[in-house]
Amino acid sequence: MQASSQRAWWQVHVAFMLVLGVATAAACVAALMWWKSPVASAQQSTASEASFVVRCDFSHRKHDDPIVFPEERGAAHSHDFFGNRSTNYASTYKSLRAATATTCSNPADKAAYWMPTMKWGPRTLQPSYALLYYRAARKAPKEVQPHPPGLKVVSNQNSHVTWRCLAGKWATSPPRRCSNGTLVVRVRFPDCSNGKLDSADHRSHMAYAVRRSDGTWQCPTTHKKPVPALSMNVHFPIPSASGKVRLSSDMTGDPPGSTIHADFFNAWDQQKLATLVRSCINAYPFSTKSPKPARCKATGSRGTTGGGTTTDPGSSTGGGTTGGGTTGADTTGGGTTSGGNTGGGTTTDPGSTTSGDTTSGGTTGGGTTGADTTGGGNTTDPGSTTSGGTTGGVG
Repeated sequence: MQASSQRAWWQVHVAFMLVLGVATAAACVAALMWWKSPVASAQQSTASEASFVVRCDFSHRKHDDPIVFPEERGAAHSHDFFGNRSTNYASTYKSLRAATATTCSNPADKAAYWMPTMKWGPRTLQPSYALLYYRAARKAPKEVQPHPPGLKVVSNQNSHVTWRCLAGKWATSPPRRCSNGTLVVRVRFPDCSNGKLDSADHRSHMAYAVRRSDGTWQCPTTHKKPVPALSMNVHFPIPSASGKVRLSSDMTGDPPGSTIHADFFNAWDQQKLATLVRSCINAYPFSTKSPKPARCKATGSRGTTGGGTTTDPGSSTGGGTTGGGTTGADTTGGGTTSGGNTGGGTTTDPGSTTSGDTTSGGTTGGGTTGADTTGGGNTTDPGSTTSGGTTGGVG
């Protein structure tokens, strides 16, 4: 009787352990599917788009700006830098190319990217990474040419800028709270060049493509050379409590966050940049017989560890357009769905294509070739030449 009772106890114990093991395995499988599914959906949805994407982690912070204040140490407002680790007040194309370290997932990307330092209320934020999308953006893909080596450009303040909580809806003003703890700001640079590497205001040598009467998009006659539309999507971990964005470039009287802009100093390995443009943009359309190359997708972050695939399900192996671009980090399909964006309104950013961010725009555009003017305000019209902001926040 005693032996029978012991057998029964062991049978119950073994059965319990089996049930527990199966439940644990099922939970692990479910978690893995949740983790990986945005990757698969991103890759499927981006397979036919004319784009490529690079992830560049936060590198360093300095009061330097080699475009606006070259050779002037500490002359600028505080900037957060991504990509080339050597970037400082004295950086030149030659010095950037000679540098050995980049935080970008593609080691060929030694470009420097930067933006004003951001605060959430009294707290200074440190961004985790930026996703750099290079797209045809409705221009004829086969006509797009690489950014020229040494190109310098500062985006217009508060122009072609959108905000959101991760996986939430894009808006033209920053949210006041993100329940998921991640704020994303997207800045899109102009995508047409007049052939010069810089200009006095660091802006007017570039312009945005304009929509023609037949619905196609083309560079204006003043800036005939089409280059990739570069979008810089920066991710910030933030407190879950309500707050207000402020920028180091905001001057007295500026609406908080209204001077948002970004800078790009091209120092790519030019041959490899040309290869990416050729195989990821010019080669469009893609098909099952001629698929989009894997090199067009960001595969991870170099950071300080030298590479490897990322473990962030919101930022690993994305394609860069239409719902994907790094597994939900910049799409409405991936990551958490609790966006919590209370900043109002979805965006109609005319500058963005069907992207890893959202399908947008369709308004007539282009022509933001001048320097920022005083007067502020959110500029969502790509045909505007004033672009809001103030002249005090350049860089």
